[in-house]
Amino acid sequence: MTGMSFQEKSFRNMIDFNKHVLMKILNSNNQHAAIMSLPKSIRKILKNNGIITKGWHKCEIALKTLDYLFM
Repeated sequence: MTGMSFQEKSFRNMIDFNKHVLMKILNSNNQHAAIMSLPKSIRKILKNNGIITKGWHKCEIALKTLDYLFM
C-alpha cells in the first residue's frame, strides 16, 4: 500500500494554501519582480517547501509546482 510522503503532503498543502499568491505571480509579466514584492516570510516559506526556486538573481516558480497547479 503506497501513500503520500510527509514532504509531498506538506508540498501540496502549501500550494493549496498559497494558490492566490502563486496565481498572482503567474499572471505578472516579471515573475522575479512579483516574487520579490512578497514579504520575506512568505518567500522563505515558499522556498523552503520547494515551491519557488532561487537562482543567481532570478526567482521563479518551480516546475514541480507548475505541474501540480495545472494538473
